[in-house]
Order: sequence, then structure tokens, then C-alpha cells
Amino acid sequence: MSTQCRSSVNNTGDDHIESQNSQLNDFVPSQEFIAKLDDNLFNLPRDLYIPKLLEMTNDIENTITWYRSILTSRAKSVQGCPTGKLYTRKGTSRSSSTLKYAKDCYILYMFINGDSSGIDEVFRKDESKSVNDQSTVPDCNTNTHSDSHKDNGGKIKHTGPDYTFITKKTMIDYFLVNKSVLRQLRSCEILDEGSISSTSDHLPIIVELLIDNNPHRIMNSYSKFPAWHKINDEHIRNYQDSMDVPIELLTGRINSDNVDVDTVNTEIESILHAAADSVIPKCVFNPYTKPYWTPDVKKAHQTERSMRKRWLADGRPRGMSHESYKHYKKAKYEFRNVQNAAYEQYIQKCYNDINEAAECDIRLFWKLVKRCKPSTSRIYPEIIHNGDTCNDQKALLMPLWTIFQTFVQQTILTLLIRQRNNLLTVRIQRF
Repeated sequence: MSTQCRSSVNNTGDDHIESQNSQLNDFVPSQEFIAKLDDNLFNLPRDLYIPKLLEMTNDIENTITWYRSILTSRAKSVQGCPTGKLYTRKGTSRSSSTLKYAKDCYILYMFINGDSSGIDEVFRKDESKSVNDQSTVPDCNTNTHSDSHKDNGGKIKHTGPDYTFITKKTMIDYFLVNKSVLRQLRSCEILDEGSISSTSDHLPIIVELLIDNNPHRIMNSYSKFPAWHKINDEHIRNYQDSMDVPIELLTGRINSDNVDVDTVNTEIESILHAAADSVIPKCVFNPYTKPYWTPDVKKAHQTERSMRKRWLADGRPRGMSHESYKHYKKAKYEFRNVQNAAYEQYIQKCYNDINEAAECDIRLFWKLVKRCKPSTSRIYPEIIHNGDTCNDQKALLMPLWTIFQTFVQQTILTLLIRQRNNLLTVRIQRF
């Protein structure tokens, strides 16, 4: 088994860096600016730290999130630092997003200086694990024979011989794995000699791992990806420049301190993702696009929509005597003709590809046939209700039931109050 690496600990998937002009998006803090921030914010209390940080960063979200990522990189070297993703902050009527990011910076600053209270408010709780608990070097002799293991919370079932080295009947095999993998271990079976054809002097081992799987996130996760066709030389230069300061800081830490390998790997991933998210343009997969939506269809659709807007602006008149209605119906008719022609052309192309594949490549033939069959996804939509992720049929019913229950209760209560008021009004009028 090879060494497992922790998943990347960063906030790049949260798309928290947004700006109204390109200059802010390309902002890269210099080392002098970071040092100035550290000096001016040193040993300040909370009521002075947050306003000072907002003042020095000109209340710019991109600048504050950069500083938060730098503090996060420092906090990861501290024992007990969570490894979950950072929370995404959004502005509300009571508090702006920059103020929330500044509060995160203060919590990280206090954690670096020994105060761990509030650190869970910065990292997501569902993925938080201690940094110093992420790696271990277990040996089979110790872990496979134990009746229970504290890390995985359950018993590890072990069957077979008590050794793996056939010659001396000893246990000398070691597996270097991440401790998170060890927590997923549920059973271990050492096969007897001769059970399978093997020329090795070591017995084969079969292990069972309990791994969480969420097919919704894998199949229907419309994440943002780099738009390579939009990247130019300026983007590449900005990408390189945005990594200089974080890499220099990380290199200094590596040279001056004995940093864990997993921590270094995680921080390098975070730096690369942060630089890419702040500079490289993105594109998102659109699941609603149609393969037959050609440029001609798009142009006809735009014409039809513009004619409809003009018809709506005229008050939706009916009858061919009205110019707006007449032009709208004509554009709609032309759009449908162009769309139907493009669809027929696409279907004909699919059939031609299938006919050609049937004569030369049977594997490609069945692949194309399967692609043309209508398919429905068995993956249920995913919603987050009260902090809980619901992605199956039963879990989705509970928040919907709660919402409708509250709605019905409020409706019935309003109806009862209205009936009571009407009854009182009638009685008052009688008197």
C-alpha cells in the first residue's frame, strides 16, 4: 500500500474572491505589505485588531482573504489545527463579508499565539481533523491483532495466520499509510500458504476499508474549471507572481523548522489552488446545453426573444394587425423551423456514426447506441438544511416536510385569527 495524502485543505472551492474590477482580482500582496500588516496588528485586542485590518486593507475583500490564507498557512504548523475547508463569508444587512473575513483573521492570529477558542468557527466542522493526527506508521503485528481500535471506533476483524513471513513465521511486513486510512480499516485477512498461486515467501493480505462515497458530488458536481482557451501570457505571469510570496514563506518555514511532509504537501496544494482561483479565468459545465444548439439556432432564438420583449413592452396585443405581435409570431415560427432542422441533422449524424461503427468497431457501436438511449439519473438533488446535507430520497423529505408543516401551521393560524376577528366584528355591529 502506498502512502496516502490528505485531501487539499483550502478555500478555493468556495469562490470567495470576487471583485468588481480586474485590478483587484490580480492583486498580489508584497512581502513588505504582509510584514507591515504583521507589525501593525501585533498584540492588538479584538476591538482594535479588526478595524485596523480593515483600514490597512482599504476594506478590500481580495486583500483580506489573501491575508487570511497566509494566516491559515501559518496556523497549519500549530499542533491541533483543523484541516477542513475554510468557511465562505457572505455579506448581510448586519455585517459585510470583509468584516467577517477580518474576524476570521483575528481568530487565526489568536490560535497561532496559543488561544484555540473559536478556531472551529473558521474551519468547517465536518472535515476538521487535527494536523498531528494525520499520519502514522502502523505495523500489521500491532494493529491487525487488536480486538478494537480507538481511531475507527469499531472492532477490526482479523482472520488467518498470525504471521506473514513464511520462512520464520514472523510478522515483519509494514504498511506506510495515512492515519485517516487506518481509521477506515474494518477487517484484515491473512491467507494461508498455498491458497493462491504465488512464488513469494510472504503471505498475501486482504483488507476491507469502509470508504464514504457520495455519487452526487462525483457525477453532478458542476465545479469551476480553468478556461484554458481564455488564458493569455498575462494570466500566466500573474499566476507565477501570485505564488512567489506564499512559496517564499513556506520555503523559509521548511528551512527553519521540521515541518511534517503531509503539511508541506497540503500547503503547496493550497498555494497552487489559491493562485489559480485568483488569476486564471474559470468556466462551468452547463448541463442544460443541447448538442444540436448550433450558432444558427442561437441566433434565431435571440431574435425570437427580442421580438417577444418588444411585444411585451407594447402591452401584449393580439391579432396580426399589431406589428409587434406579427413580428413576434414570425420570429417564433422561424426559430422553431431552424431548431427542428438542426435537431434532425444531429439525429441523422448519430445514426450515420452508428452505422459506420457497426461495420468496423463493435465496441464503439454499442457505446454510441447506449449514448443515444434516454437515461434518467438516479442521483437525487442535494440540499443543505440546518447545516445537514441531504442527498437521498428519505433525507430530502424531512426538510420539505418541515417547511410545509410550518407553512400549513401559519396558514391555519392566520385563518383562525381572521375568522375570530370577523366573528367579533359581527357581534360588535349587532350591539
